[in-house]
Amino acid sequence: MPSKASTVRDLHLCPFCGGVADIYRDPGQPGYEPFYVVYCTRCEARGPEKEKREDAIAGWNRRSTRERG
Repeated sequence: MPSKASTVRDLHLCPFCGGVADIYRDPGQPGYEPFYVVYCTRCEARGPEKEKREDAIAGWNRRSTRERG
């Protein structure tokens, strides 16, 4: 079962433009670990890169108070 903040529905709107956010898993390059990052689909603002999906979502949501409706 997913944790409280681990799905796209849990992402707040962009703190800069109000756009819808999505999450991307970067597979990493040789010598680097894969990571997750949340980004705005409108203005392309990005949240912090994190090893865990839940941490990337939490990092994004800390920047915004605009919950998805």
